Amino acid sequence: MGFTKNFRYKKFNKTLFKNKQSSNDGVILIEFNAFNDFHVVNSVLANFLKKKFRCKIKGFFNYSVLSSPLVFSLKNKLKWFMGKFLNLGYFSIYNSFGVDEIFRPKISKSISKISKIFFDKKFKKIKNRNNLLNFKINNILVGDLIYDTYLKSKKVPTLSIESNDFKIFFLEFLNLYFFWHNYFKKNKVNAVITSHLSYSYAIPLRIANKQNILSLVATSKSIIKYSKNTYYGYGDFKNYQRLFLKFSKEEQIKKLKLSEQNFKKRFNGNTGLKGDKVLFYSNKSSFNNYKIKKEYIKKNNRSKILICTHDFFDAVHLYGKFIFPDFYNWLNYLGEFSKSTNYDWYIKNHPRVGGKFLISHKATEKIVIEILRKYPNIKLLPDNLSHKYIMRKGINLVLTVYGTVGVEYPFFGIPVLNAGPNNPHSAFGFNHHPKNLEEFNKILKKIPKMKNINKIRNEILIYYYMNYLNPNDNWFFPNYYKMIKSIGGYENLPSDRIYDYFVKNITKKDIINIEKNLNQFLINKNYRI
Repeated sequence: MGFTKNFRYKKFNKTLFKNKQSSNDGVILIEFNAFNDFHVVNSVLANFLKKKFRCKIKGFFNYSVLSSPLVFSLKNKLKWFMGKFLNLGYFSIYNSFGVDEIFRPKISKSISKISKIFFDKKFKKIKNRNNLLNFKINNILVGDLIYDTYLKSKKVPTLSIESNDFKIFFLEFLNLYFFWHNYFKKNKVNAVITSHLSYSYAIPLRIANKQNILSLVATSKSIIKYSKNTYYGYGDFKNYQRLFLKFSKEEQIKKLKLSEQNFKKRFNGNTGLKGDKVLFYSNKSSFNNYKIKKEYIKKNNRSKILICTHDFFDAVHLYGKFIFPDFYNWLNYLGEFSKSTNYDWYIKNHPRVGGKFLISHKATEKIVIEILRKYPNIKLLPDNLSHKYIMRKGINLVLTVYGTVGVEYPFFGIPVLNAGPNNPHSAFGFNHHPKNLEEFNKILKKIPKMKNINKIRNEILIYYYMNYLNPNDNWFFPNYYKMIKSIGGYENLPSDRIYDYFVKNITKKDIINIEKNLNQFLINKNYRI
């Protein structure tokens, strides 16, 4: 069945992308990966750019040092060679929409030498984790990419600058960086397309951006223009209040009402395609009707603090630096701080989900349990315990680095303390965004009360509308959520089902409309399509 769909999809591509214009020596670089939805939307995007720049399309392997060794084993070299030579698997998919060549980073002796000289000169200046997060090469910030790639690839919650393992990794990262530095120096690159803006994925994006080359992060849901001002976490959230005020008063009232209706679905425990737009990918709700078998939160007059954890390995610096170098250090700091208080402390992980998230969820749970052995005064709540129950029991303050609890708890008058100013809610006053550790401690020592709850709720609804309801998710598919439902859910985006949906539902007229929108997007100042 899968082979049939692949064949149909590849045949459709060859009909759709017949463009064989004479080419200059420039290239469009597109990430070579196994994400089926990425293939569908970026076949159109890459060919649009090919016509615009009159150049070739090249695919590049972008997983070195993250999920694949920088230097391939003999077995993997053979698999790569055979895949390319015989046009197998995803090589044939990329070939079907006009990719001329697919390459992976190869580290020459000269690149190794440059990297080693740079390592010997610069690494000794990195004394701590904060030094690392500020680390730049050729005035391009890469420290956050090094940090997050190491945690993700090694499945560790923190790092030690002094460890041999990290030193080896650091040198590998330098090799990869200088490969790309050399590639951009020797080739005329017109545009770069990737699937993520984090980890080592972003090396070619940041180098391209430094050289004013069009840099795009494209998915089936959105496209963003990557730039120095938007390195982090879909940074248009900084302008939400200003942009919302551009709507007329009548429009604002309608949009706030729509926001409230959708937002309340979350509190009713709705998830998946029946829930609010942010939860379309999940079938687990933090506001479920979890059956309470016993009382988990003490009934007394003491202040109650709730810590909401994060995945220790998942794009830790997605929104940039925060007060602590990583989630692990944040959690240990809270553990030490808890010893000096007379509060009741509680901690809760995300509801357990299946699929690809299960492995990292279990690893996070294990690390949390290990940390709590040092701090037995912090009580671990069940993963699936509903926030409805927790709120009813009188939580006085919620702690997060940048989680969605920052929107949820304030709506009910419960303050939230983020671990720094870089988070998606930072343009609003419904959270606390301390700039430094001193401010952070001050708020922890004297738990604030929520004032003017109606104003706070109004701000939350503005944020919710601008973040989840205002973005046009239908940039490619006429109805994104209809497509998700048709293929059987979000988890099937990386499957052949989306190939089949594309062939059956997207017409040449749709492609023309998509290209018109793309052309408008490239000439305007918008950050996200």
